[in-house]
Amino acid sequence: MTLTITLVLVALTAVVIAYPLFFSRLQHYLIREERVEFNEAEALLAALSELEDEYQLGRLGKRDYQTQKLALQRRYLALRDEDAPSPKEDS
Repeated sequence: MTLTITLVLVALTAVVIAYPLFFSRLQHYLIREERVEFNEAEALLAALSELEDEYQLGRLGKRDYQTQKLALQRRYLALRDEDAPSPKEDS
């Protein structure tokens, strides 16, 4: 008698667990493509900030810091000048 009840309970448990796996409708999930626009100016500013942190923590020598900082600043300023609208000339 006990064996019968145990087998019935095991069978019912298996059915309850397996039912959603085999008999539920398949759901389709849409994966949204989020496009992150790369902003080079922001990347350069972030690199300058990280460079400053590295120098302040002593992980970077003064000469290397100054060289890299100057290069990043020049790239940023060149990019900013390219993106800036040119002033209108009055004729």
